[in-house]
Amino acid sequence: MNPKKNLLLLHGALADRTQFNELIPLLENEFSVHTISLPGHGKEPLGNYQFSIESFASYVLEYIQFHSLSLPLVFGYSMGGYVGLFLASKTEDSIGGIVTLGTKVDWTVEKAAKEVRQLNPDKIVEKVPKFAESLSRIHGPDKWRDVVIHTGGLMTDLGNSHLNDNDFRNIKVPVVMMVGDSDVMVDLNAAQTVCDLIPVSRFVVLQNTEHPFEKADFSLLAEFLNKL
Repeated sequence: MNPKKNLLLLHGALADRTQFNELIPLLENEFSVHTISLPGHGKEPLGNYQFSIESFASYVLEYIQFHSLSLPLVFGYSMGGYVGLFLASKTEDSIGGIVTLGTKVDWTVEKAAKEVRQLNPDKIVEKVPKFAESLSRIHGPDKWRDVVIHTGGLMTDLGNSHLNDNDFRNIKVPVVMMVGDSDVMVDLNAAQTVCDLIPVSRFVVLQNTEHPFEKADFSLLAEFLNKL
């Protein structure tokens, strides 16, 4: 019997590995599933890493090498997808393919500033207290505010320094970019344009799908991944 393929799941901003708890059981028949919390998220300390896409990509590469994962498939939601794309654009022979969901790829200073305006811990407590409670459970009551602030800094950095057209053209592994038709964070046309730059790529629009991962149809998502 052939060994299962390795699948590495990368969570989105403000989340941790538990984001995939409902999805994992639907994938384990086909894959050896690996999940990590990126540095500074959940119970994972920041350590010597920085809150940046480049640093997170280095952490992912170290995980792959430490666990001797041979060309794993990477599924990244939102920020996790961007981390995967960054890693693939800067390294060779580290991963076997990438699937992204809800990943914003057309960052500018203005678009980053728009996202950062929503990352004020005090305003989150005031306007969406349930979300604040969720962040506190994920990252800890003494840590979640720092995660929010650092995420804002990461997005500001993305606005100033992000993957360019040549970076996307440099990705040699197969990429599937999935975007929900009701995703208000990701511009469908911009994502399609970037996807077309990647030599081996496919663009998939998911019907009746918004940006929040918890609103995704996990059964359909798992069915798609299991066929890869």
